[in-house]
Amino acid sequence: MADHAPYEQYIDIDALHQLWPDEPDDLILACGLQAIELLFSLLCDVVEDCRSPLLLGRRAERIVDLIAMCMREVAVPYAALAHQPTTTGNPVTAKRTNAGVTVCLPEKLRLRLRLAHDEHFAPLPFDIGLAEHVSTDRGAIRPQVDYASLAQVEALRAIRRTNPFGPEDVLFATVHQIVECWLRITHRHVEAAEQQCRAGDWLASARSVTWAADALTVATGCARLLDVMVLRDYHPLRVRLRDGSGAQSRAAQRLPHAGKRLFQAFADTLDQHGLSVLEVLMSPEANAETHRLQADMQDFGRRCQAFLFEHYLLANSVLGVNNIGSLGYPMHQLAKRAAHPFWPTMDQAKHNYVILTNLEHAEHSGAIIHENELRFAGGELPMPTQLPCSPDHMVTVARQYFTCLQDRDSDGWVALFERDAVLLDSEHSRPFVGHTRLRLFIDQMLNTFSSLEMVALSETVDEKRLIVDWTLRGTSLGVDIEFAGRERFSFGPTGKLSVVAVEWNPAEVAKTLRNQLLVPDAREQVVAHDLAVSA
Repeated sequence: MADHAPYEQYIDIDALHQLWPDEPDDLILACGLQAIELLFSLLCDVVEDCRSPLLLGRRAERIVDLIAMCMREVAVPYAALAHQPTTTGNPVTAKRTNAGVTVCLPEKLRLRLRLAHDEHFAPLPFDIGLAEHVSTDRGAIRPQVDYASLAQVEALRAIRRTNPFGPEDVLFATVHQIVECWLRITHRHVEAAEQQCRAGDWLASARSVTWAADALTVATGCARLLDVMVLRDYHPLRVRLRDGSGAQSRAAQRLPHAGKRLFQAFADTLDQHGLSVLEVLMSPEANAETHRLQADMQDFGRRCQAFLFEHYLLANSVLGVNNIGSLGYPMHQLAKRAAHPFWPTMDQAKHNYVILTNLEHAEHSGAIIHENELRFAGGELPMPTQLPCSPDHMVTVARQYFTCLQDRDSDGWVALFERDAVLLDSEHSRPFVGHTRLRLFIDQMLNTFSSLEMVALSETVDEKRLIVDWTLRGTSLGVDIEFAGRERFSFGPTGKLSVVAVEWNPAEVAKTLRNQLLVPDAREQVVAHDLAVSA
């Protein structure tokens, strides 16, 4: 184990891996039952713990809830696919399980386990072998799996901490072993999803992705069991475990790589069908199966981020926010890692879709809120003061306005306006009022166009107003675009902009972008743009 991280040595990861069968139909059941057996062993520890019940809190309840959750996620794939495990055998071996601890539990916890068992395990075409410990309903006679062989009851006992340092050592190690079991299940489901996706079986792939997401949620819930540790008893152990951290879990580190392979299979298969992620999002009815798969993939990505974020929250609750983690990283780095998009390309496609719909519906942006405001204001909103200005001053300010847009100078652009200034982006949309809202407008504008050049075609001045006809040449979503518009500038008491009314057709811009984005020959350019943005 010389090449293993301290964490893997601590939880004896090699010994745990050896308990997992190669047969796919047995793997999920074996890992799931081993997780359940380890949770039962933690229940035994609670029963035998000599510390005050006030310190242990709801530890037993938390463990029972996790066992019930595990039962569900173990059973669901076998119920759906009617898989029959290859390991069947001797019911007597099940008697060696730690599940016998249930006789020591309060009735409400025994009832919780009984209901979970009867709901999830009883309908299976085979008997798990736990009924005599957690259920009063034996049900119909069914083939019985060899629980002790699949759950590796004796082997799990052998890899438990035999000479623990303090009362939280066994809990800390065992919880991480349980998490590793569920991470293995997660990876198995993702592997199946990738294979099914490449075979073109979208719905089967979506189902496997859903199971992977649910398995990862169990892993997250099990990791949260460490919330119940008594810090007085954990911190001496933590110091002795220096340089060891759950962040060293290779199974956890491989999640993004597994996701990348799955997305590549998804993208390749979409390409074979002449589709892109953006097209799937825009035409869900026509692409119902692929839309379902991308939605389930997105959910899986969120669960992966939640898994990482829960690690951050757990570390915060144990170490406090201003400390350095076991591997020497500031705590906020854990949160930053969790915030990174799990599917960068899919995330970019959704960004593109947002930009398109913002433009397509810009004429009515904020319309619902604006209608409410007009109703409460009696049908009309007050406008700021508009005063005459010298033609030279108006032209100078307008040119500064366009220069700031080209230079992407948000601060300089906003500073050209009076504090109560109004920008009207369309006749029916909600006006942008005041510097805070104007900042939102310019930031959205610059987010939409990665580059832009404003060319004033004509400048018409009257007593109170300047009218500028212009052409904008720019790049949006990796597509070069050009369109025309008009802007009307009015000025306030200090000579700054008071009211700016913009006349343009954002829906036409959206149409141009959409046509370019959905042309197969243009996709390589867009993908290159997406990758650059993701990087």
